[in-house]
Amino acid sequence: MSAAFWTRVRRRLTTERHLLGCALVRLGAGLVALSYLVGHWSARELLWGPGAVYPLFLYRRDLSLLRWPSLFAVESDVAFTALYVAAIAVVGLYTIGWQTRWLGLPFYVVVSSLLARNPMLLTGGDALFLAELPFLVFLDTGAYLSVDSGWRRPGERFEPPSRPFAALLHNVALIGIAIQLCMAYEVSGLYKVAGELWRNGTAVYYALRRPEFVLPGVSAAIYRPASVVTLLTYGTVAFEIAYPFLVWKRGTRWLAVLIATLFHGAIAVVMGLVTFAAEMLVFQLVLLDDEQYRRAYGWLVRADERRR
Repeated sequence: MSAAFWTRVRRRLTTERHLLGCALVRLGAGLVALSYLVGHWSARELLWGPGAVYPLFLYRRDLSLLRWPSLFAVESDVAFTALYVAAIAVVGLYTIGWQTRWLGLPFYVVVSSLLARNPMLLTGGDALFLAELPFLVFLDTGAYLSVDSGWRRPGERFEPPSRPFAALLHNVALIGIAIQLCMAYEVSGLYKVAGELWRNGTAVYYALRRPEFVLPGVSAAIYRPASVVTLLTYGTVAFEIAYPFLVWKRGTRWLAVLIATLFHGAIAVVMGLVTFAAEMLVFQLVLLDDEQYRRAYGWLVRADERRR
């Protein structure tokens, strides 16, 4: 291969990319974490405290199997509350983009500690969230929409400073996020293929008939027509299996993100699984490059000007 080819490869690997997507991931992941910490403030002792429903002795007994230590595994109520308040401060500062290079690791530690403290509460979305969080430590998430950047907007051009090693870590982390997403969707799709209800096209019907997932006036309109149930069931499997093939081509990546947004958005609205949908969607934001976001931002600005 020519020297020019390797020069292009080296330049690509040592230039930070997808900075707008990384900023949106920071905001999304931070808001998800705050929804846990602030949204469950009144129930924090019950969920994660010394006297939680998953008591400390069970957590310590299972630690050798879980291998996920937690800062919140303390016996003192005062120490737990102090750690909880500190966690809110860390997550809040990271979300607004203050010193993101330094707060990436503390953000990962406090969020993973919170979720690991009570494995009984973990969902599939939490599992993916935990798997993706380490990559945030290496991403430059503060180049846009942050205190660090002076709240630089998507429409503003920005050339990151020359930091070859940091840029290499940043780009490797981007690839790691994409690989993790592909594995999650592909495994989920193949697992569904092994299930009888997914093979015969009725899985969506039974999912929407569960009392905890019923949205009055909407769920019945979806599960009553057999053709709609069949289409949604097979469509879900097809999308999850095709996801990795769509993501790795720039020309179809936007389609994978769009379908994932519609898919998980419908789950949030119809089934009420808002946090799960947010956790599944937040890392999709990093897949689109800066030019794609700038075009979308420009279209929104022009649409707003026409409206005015």
